Amino acid sequence: MKNTHSDVKSKSTKFHCYICGEYFSLLKNILKHCTTIHSMDPKTIKPYCCNQCNNRFTSSTLLIQHTKYHNGDRTYVCSICGKSFITIRDLSGHEKLHDNQRKYGCNKCGKSFNTSQNLKTHFYVVHTDPGQWKYACPVCLKKFAMKANFTEHVKRHEGNKNYICHICKKSFVSKHEVKKHIKVHSNIAPFKCSKCQKNYRDKRSLDIHLSKVHGIGVVKMPVRVKKFVCHVCPSQFFDNHKLQRHIRTHTGVKPYACHGCAKRFVDKSYLTHHLKRVHNIIESATSKE
Repeated sequence: MKNTHSDVKSKSTKFHCYICGEYFSLLKNILKHCTTIHSMDPKTIKPYCCNQCNNRFTSSTLLIQHTKYHNGDRTYVCSICGKSFITIRDLSGHEKLHDNQRKYGCNKCGKSFNTSQNLKTHFYVVHTDPGQWKYACPVCLKKFAMKANFTEHVKRHEGNKNYICHICKKSFVSKHEVKKHIKVHSNIAPFKCSKCQKNYRDKRSLDIHLSKVHGIGVVKMPVRVKKFVCHVCPSQFFDNHKLQRHIRTHTGVKPYACHGCAKRFVDKSYLTHHLKRVHNIIESATSKE
C-alpha cells in the first residue's frame, strides 16, 4: 500500500517552528533556523512537540516522559505507603517526603524543602515579583505563578463545579475544596488552641484564630475585590457566577425548575434548598429547561 501525501509529509516534517510555522525533517535544521532566523538562545529552543496537547520540550526524553501522563500508566509504586506514580522521577520525589530530610534550603528566607522542585516552586511563588508570573486571568487580569492555581481560578469565573459532596450534593471547583468541605459533616476537630482549648477542623482555621484572638503568628488574609459589576444597577460581586445570578433578577429568567410543583428559580442552590424544605428531597438540583 502506497503512502499518502499526508503520511509522507508527517514523516519528513518531524519538527516545526512554533514562531513562523516552517517545517523541518532534521533536528539540526530547526535548531539552526531558530538561532539564525529568530535569534533564539539554543537552550530555550523546544523542538519536540506533544501531538496530544501541543506542549513543547527541549529533548525527546522529556517528551517521552510527558506522554506517559496522557497514557496514565502508574507503574512505579512507593514501597512505604503503596501510592503509585507515572514516572520514576515522581516516585523518587515522593519517597523523599517519607525521609523528610529537607536538604534543599532557600537562600532568601531559610525555609527548607524535601525536593529541588519544591524549592524552585517556593522561590517562584514567594520570592518572585508577581509581575513576572506568566498566567493571567483573561477575565479579571489577576496573575498566577502556577498553572494549576490559574486553571482553578478560571473555573470560578465560569461557574464550573465538577466536584460533588457525596453527603449533601453541594458542588465545588476543586477536589481540594470538596475534601475540605466534607470535614463539615464530621464532628472531628483535631486542631486545638493551646490558649483557650478551642478546637478546629483544619490547621489554617486554628492559625487564623491564634492570630486574631491571641495575637500569635502572622496569617496572610486574601483581600477580595468585587470586580464584577452589574450593567443594570450599581451592584458589584466577587465572582461571575453571583453576578449572573443577580442579572436574572433584572431579566426575570428562572432557568431552574422543580419537577414536583413547577416552581422556578434563578439559581441552582435555591432549587436544591426548595427540594429539601418543601419536598423533603435531598439531592442536586435538576437540569435547566
